[in-house]
Amino acid sequence: MTPKKMDEVCATLRRGGCNSVHIGGGEPFMNFEGLCALLETARKHGISVEYVETNAYWATSDALIEQYLNALARAGVNALCISGDAYHAEFIDPALPKQLAEACRRTGFGFFLWSTDLRRLRFNGRAITLEEANFPFKPWTAILQEAENKPPCKNLTSTDHFHVDMDGNFIPAGCTGFILPLHEALEGLPQGKYPAFEASYHGGLSALITLAEKHGFAPRGEGYSSTCNACFHVRKYLSALPNYPELDATHYMNAY
Repeated sequence: MTPKKMDEVCATLRRGGCNSVHIGGGEPFMNFEGLCALLETARKHGISVEYVETNAYWATSDALIEQYLNALARAGVNALCISGDAYHAEFIDPALPKQLAEACRRTGFGFFLWSTDLRRLRFNGRAITLEEANFPFKPWTAILQEAENKPPCKNLTSTDHFHVDMDGNFIPAGCTGFILPLHEALEGLPQGKYPAFEASYHGGLSALITLAEKHGFAPRGEGYSSTCNACFHVRKYLSALPNYPELDATHYMNAY
């Protein structure tokens, strides 16, 4: 995120009534100088930082840990979220988050460990491929029936928990692939500008399917592993068409 974009995002968040954030990624510590700049910008706008997330890949020595923790403290941050879940354990030596947690405990720096309960994992984003590889498919008729019984996706505009990407876009919590300009998401979306988003918000998957069928969408014969999986494929189809700026085509193409 550029310094200019940092300032724009923090100003918009503050204008929208946001008083606190947490910093995630990616991995914020891959650009520690940029992280510190963002923390300073947030503080300038009166936004407190509850914690910074990290997978602790960098925590290779006590001296480096102390250096980074001191810098965070000077920037007004007093807590870390240390990822110790199954996903990160595949790529990061588990000794590193343990070492960082022990250093935090020793120095009094706040921290908590993120360890996802595997029974509560949600398959979205690139994890859609994992769901398809490990769960049976449901026929399209069953998907349609479930879609009819599901409520509209009202959580898409929730500001209780949402993400902002490096380009200043609003990312709804729990549903990747939608991108909206932050200022529009917080101040009001222009009616008719984002048809796929509006269909999902007002009518759920059922309305989204109806919209896609008008453009020639046809379900695949083998079916889908869930309604969320089907929704992903419907949105992927629409993302390749013009006039759907809210669908991040790169996201859908990179998932496969």
